[in-house]
Amino acid sequence: MQELTTISAETKNTNFDDASLYINRELSWLEFNNRVPGEAHDELTPIMEKLKFASIFSSNLDEFFMVRVGSFLRAVEADINEHDSSGRTIREQINEISDKVRALINEQYKCIMKEIIPGLKEAGIFIHRIDELDENETTRLNKYFEVQVFPILTPLALDAGHPFPFLSNLHLNLMVVFKESGNANAPQPHAFVEVPSIVPRLVPVNPDKPGHHSILLEDLI
Repeated sequence: MQELTTISAETKNTNFDDASLYINRELSWLEFNNRVPGEAHDELTPIMEKLKFASIFSSNLDEFFMVRVGSFLRAVEADINEHDSSGRTIREQINEISDKVRALINEQYKCIMKEIIPGLKEAGIFIHRIDELDENETTRLNKYFEVQVFPILTPLALDAGHPFPFLSNLHLNLMVVFKESGNANAPQPHAFVEVPSIVPRLVPVNPDKPGHHSILLEDLI
């Protein structure tokens, strides 16, 4: 009982308004999410599982930015900059989130480029670029594009007559810059092209080749 009395006395004298006692919720969540790519780094994790963990990490960040960071940005627009329990203002939290996420993304890309992509190649799974394909493969992909992809593309112009378009959440978009052939100094019009999700993201290159050879749909577009 004496020990319980001592703990109670120490607790009674604690200043629970002291910001040093608290961990910022958003930064803590980012540390938690960092455990996901940690599984991808594990040498014992099978290669396809490594790829899945890298994907889960990105999916988690998508939701984090839509919900949490989005609410911070709306607060900044409303000129709200109050402190959280850890003593950080909203702007300080946004800045720390930005620094932390940039570091995490860099680590994720290192894992993908130096571990996952080489591991996929060893397993016979290849993701090519357009300039790596031969003439027959390029011809086949051109036909696939014209028949299956081009009819469902909808470019959205961005100029003085068209305000910034609505871009759907969790959809991949390409920003296209058009060069006017007649006048090199003319303003370059822009457009957004949403990569359609109703066709596979990985497009097979040549089913007759040994292994699995694909290109990304956005590269084809």
